Amino acid sequence: MSGGYIVGVNTGSHDASAALVRDGRIISLIEQERISRRKRAVNESPRDAIRTCLMDAGIELSDVSCVAVGWDMPKYFALEGRGFPVDVFRKRIGVPREIPIHFYGHHLAHAASAFWTSGWDRATVIVTDGRGEDAATTTYLAEADTFKRLAQWDLAESLGRYYSKASSWSGLGPADVGKFMGLAAYGEPRMAMPIEVTPDGYRLAGAERVPNRTMPELREALNASVTPYFSACFPYGEGDGVEIMAYADFAASVQSSLEAALSSLVTAAVGETGCAQVVLAGGVAMNCTANGKLARHPSVAELYVPPFAYDCGVAVGAALLAAKDSGLAGVSTANGRVGAYLGRDHSARIAEVAESAPLAGQRLSESDLAACVAEHLAAGRLVGWYQGRAEVGQRALGARSILADPRRRTMVGRLNQVKGRELWRPLAPSVLAEDRDRVFTHDLGDLGHYMLGATHVRDGVRPLMPATVHVDGTARPQYVRRDRTPRYYDVIESFRDMTGTPAVLNTSFNLAGEPIVCSPEDALSTFMRSGLDVLVLGDHVLERTGQESAAG
Repeated sequence: MSGGYIVGVNTGSHDASAALVRDGRIISLIEQERISRRKRAVNESPRDAIRTCLMDAGIELSDVSCVAVGWDMPKYFALEGRGFPVDVFRKRIGVPREIPIHFYGHHLAHAASAFWTSGWDRATVIVTDGRGEDAATTTYLAEADTFKRLAQWDLAESLGRYYSKASSWSGLGPADVGKFMGLAAYGEPRMAMPIEVTPDGYRLAGAERVPNRTMPELREALNASVTPYFSACFPYGEGDGVEIMAYADFAASVQSSLEAALSSLVTAAVGETGCAQVVLAGGVAMNCTANGKLARHPSVAELYVPPFAYDCGVAVGAALLAAKDSGLAGVSTANGRVGAYLGRDHSARIAEVAESAPLAGQRLSESDLAACVAEHLAAGRLVGWYQGRAEVGQRALGARSILADPRRRTMVGRLNQVKGRELWRPLAPSVLAEDRDRVFTHDLGDLGHYMLGATHVRDGVRPLMPATVHVDGTARPQYVRRDRTPRYYDVIESFRDMTGTPAVLNTSFNLAGEPIVCSPEDALSTFMRSGLDVLVLGDHVLERTGQESAAG
């Protein structure tokens, strides 16, 4: 392989994505769903995401030295008992034969995406998800440009599949694990679950570690482990989503057992590596409740989870692995903490969209913009907030957000109704980084910059921001820094100075079943179809005309 540009892709059954890397440095990460507007891009090719990466960089596919895939597709197909149709695959992702394709193990790509964006030169890495090719959990010692595999668990003991099956059992869908995690806060962990902690990490009760099993056999082994436990829990049968609160204790029990498994994995892995800098990746690493507890784990000095820890991130990992294999030195230190703002920047089109919108509008200076938005929030208005380059990942981080007043508990029901979400689901606060110790009992470190950890809100602060405090007294905060999102920082600072409340409510700018908005056209369309009151596109503030606002 030659150096220069490399495209990395995720081509799994969900979260298709493409990353562009040049000389070992990440230029962009584009999620297919943001382009196709179909949430999680289920069974979609990353073709549009690839095209977008190239277009935004001003290059052609012919300028790329190779395409790197975050799955070992030949191995995956072989494990499923099928041959890999490489020409069909090339056609599906739009890559001609003259461009080399390199395949990387799914868990290795996860590990690379997380460790090589951690800024550390040594770490204990834990990857856990639904499945890779033949693994569901893998632990590594990562040093510079190398990964030493320590231990591995197969599909029969998949923590990701275990959790998604529990979500389905409760009456939510297998992909609704975030909702299921939120439900757990309403219950108590009273029920027995099949997770057993062991000296090397965990095991599922009744699971036998038999080599060379087929994928159907592994799936059936997992079902055989979990179903007797689930069916023994009140209300003793699978739910349909109608009486979801009846499954709160069940959800709490599943969540508690997951946390026990992860805690044991960390203890065992750090005990073997001797390295207390811990990196998590894979879909299970998006469980912010578990992450918040792991951040305080006695074996953990620092915990890092990238904002793209789930499958979209293997596009980054595969591209960086290909850069390393090309002979490029220093891949491990090329990126440091890259942050979340790796998506598209449509700033050049904002003025045109704002000026053509059927809304009353004004364009404001930086200082006036912050004060204006803070005033709207304080008056109880819901604000669609669209700025600069998009964040990547499942959390809105002040680039594509809906903002509201956290002082009004009624905002929880109102916002969830506007977005079409279940009314019991929690909402999150954005807090200035320098105020975090004032607001929260524990500092989440880097997790707090990406809304990837939960921590308790101090008793004296809870009455100031009740709309962002979950029923268990926790919140999933974002720490906001001026150097990363200066306009968003100024809004929160203005709101704090105006009201005395050190936070604003922040949720993703989308409606139920839709991806987070990407373009200003997406933002305008979503605004017009919702009950939001104010739309901010860059420095343009737009409001509805000819009708009473949703704030009344």
